[in-house]
Amino acid sequence: MAKQRSSIVPGIVLILIGLYFLANRLDWPIPDFFEIYPFVFLLLAIACAARIRGWGNRDGVFGTFFFLTLGVFFILRNYDLIPYIYHPWPIWLIAAGIGCIAVFVFAPSQWGMLIPGSAFLLFGGAFLLREFDIIYNVDRYWPIIVIAIGVGILLKGLRKQV
Repeated sequence: MAKQRSSIVPGIVLILIGLYFLANRLDWPIPDFFEIYPFVFLLLAIACAARIRGWGNRDGVFGTFFFLTLGVFFILRNYDLIPYIYHPWPIWLIAAGIGCIAVFVFAPSQWGMLIPGSAFLLFGGAFLLREFDIIYNVDRYWPIIVIAIGVGILLKGLRKQV
């Protein structure tokens, strides 16, 4: 099965290269990278989704939701369905947070994924709201989030000792 699956990727790559050269020779319009790259994220999400084997198994879950979030965001941004932001780095944090939380949803025994997932979502969400000019002074007050996470971890550790 693994041998059969490994021959799919080179075949797809060769088909895409051949289609590009054929379109170039026949003077067909070729979309530029700006139009294509969000769909590459969606294809990566589909490839990761093929590894998901059901509840309790986390293979492919993180990648699926990570790439799906990136693909949807960049499609919405590039086609002016949401305001265009020039520094989209917070969406990478949000995608990582969504991926971590999705791993917990698929494998509830993975409690350790909730803390980084929540932290990524909080940081990414705060900075994304700053990029959209919805909230201000995130640069000044973001350490409060780190302090709150530290207090939560400390209280959890103290509760286990008692």
